[in-house]
Formats: sequence, C-alpha cells, structure tokens
Amino acid sequence: MAERQQDIEIYLKGPNWDSILDWLKNHFTIVSVNRTSTGQVWELLFENKRLQCLLVEQAVKGGYASIWFKNNHTPWLNDLECANDAHSFLQIEIRCSVGNWSENSKDDDAWHKINHGITETVNWQT
Repeated sequence: MAERQQDIEIYLKGPNWDSILDWLKNHFTIVSVNRTSTGQVWELLFENKRLQCLLVEQAVKGGYASIWFKNNHTPWLNDLECANDAHSFLQIEIRCSVGNWSENSKDDDAWHKINHGITETVNWQT
C-alpha cells in the first residue's frame, strides 16, 4: 500500500477558477479564502481537520497554476491520486511529481502528465 505524503502539490494547465472551486467543494468545506499577491490561500476542512491550500495562478511558464495542500489532511494519499481526481473532474492537463520531493533527488525533472485520460512520465524542466 502506498505511503501518505506529508503534503500534496499538483500543477494545472490553463485552469478555470470556478471549476477548481467546484472541485474543492466536492471534497472540502471551505472555511475562508484570502487573496495574496501571488494567488489565494484557502482554509479548508476535511473530516473535521483543518488544512491550508495555496493556489498560485501563474506558478510555471506555459500557463500552469499550482495547488498545494500544505498538510495532507485530504482524501488522497499522494500527488498522483490528487492529480487523477482533479483531471477526472476538470478535464484539463494536470502534472505532478513522480515521487516525494527531496533535495538530492535524481528524478527532479520527471513528472506525471495526465491529459485526455492518459498518464505518462515526462521530463519537465521548469
């Protein structure tokens, strides 16, 4: 069985923010939303546990936004589960890290790319 990651981050190509809100509402109770200079900070509730989610609108060149759940009190064990769920709901390209991030990782450029229902591993240099 897969181990639960400490946090979750996915990247969405050209997202519609109203659709993201609908996706989040499927899984969480939204406690508050605060705008920052780079995006939005969402306070969420899942199974009576609070968590913070950061949405950065222009995180990576090419029109990719980032969604980062700072602590993994989510329905997903890892980035890939979250990415698959987001892709199923939003029907847009989603990318996520192949494994847990670490400073000495040799797979820093390897990413899962999910598009049109197909998952592949790509080299994504940001």
